[in-house]
Amino acid sequence: YEVLMHKDARWGRLNEKDVVVDRESSRNSGMAKQNYIRLAQALINQGKNDSAVAVMDKGLEFFPNEKFPYDYYMLPWAEYYYQAGATGKANEVVKTLTNRYTQDLSYFSSLPDRFLAYYDDDVQESMAVLQRLMQMTKQYKQAELSAEIEKVFYDYMSTLQIK
Repeated sequence: YEVLMHKDARWGRLNEKDVVVDRESSRNSGMAKQNYIRLAQALINQGKNDSAVAVMDKGLEFFPNEKFPYDYYMLPWAEYYYQAGATGKANEVVKTLTNRYTQDLSYFSSLPDRFLAYYDDDVQESMAVLQRLMQMTKQYKQAELSAEIEKVFYDYMSTLQIK
């Protein structure tokens, strides 16, 4: 906790506006982000929800979506924000993920059929993330958000003819 929260952890200033994040740094950021989420999970397990939220906030401060686009590894962040009682923050992560994967699916659905097969794994990932977000928002009683995700999910199932 002390190292991630109070020791001058700066992660090479990667979150600063004047720093360009290269591909390697972006890929390696996942390991650092995992430290924050593992600590948050441990704190939630100990009943220290406020501390868990602070840890996740700090992690997102260092690794913002604008520099490190959210992907499926962000699913636990939404889950743990919900578990810690930070519903608004969880919903923001969910909305960001939903927007990202909806944009991906929009792109994939615009492709000619002959190219779509090339992106099959990406389509499956996008659909799986949306399905998980739909389940998660139902579980944490976010009915309106869940309904929005469900509509997107089934629209793309139909559009992309996923069985």
